[in-house]
Amino acid sequence: MHLNIHALTKTTVGLAMILENEVRIQMAKVISQEISISDFVLWIMSNSWNMDQDSSPDVVDLVSSIHLLLAERDDSSIDDATFLSQLHALNMKITKFIEVVETPKAQSPMLNISFSASRKSAWVASLAALL
Repeated sequence: MHLNIHALTKTTVGLAMILENEVRIQMAKVISQEISISDFVLWIMSNSWNMDQDSSPDVVDLVSSIHLLLAERDDSSIDDATFLSQLHALNMKITKFIEVVETPKAQSPMLNISFSASRKSAWVASLAALL
């Protein structure tokens, strides 16, 4: 009899942090049923166990919210359909993306900001206050 055991954690030289885009991709996969909830749980738990040491505050908040949803699912406070619905709502929350575009020296650099429509007025007001 031959037994294969696979570790739940991945080893990456120099990059152990969990990234927000990776989390959101896995969230989208489970919401669209490309992967099972069990596979999603294994992925999130194995990739987030040390996130407080090396990941951004935004991804720590996101993954902590996912952990809370999983705890509610585990104690049967919510069913799978509710879990997926709340996970979808969480995935739809604003993501910040700022890109500085290189321009010729005669022009000022351009700043592209992407955000969800639901938060547009707050972002515009915040940006206007900075300018």
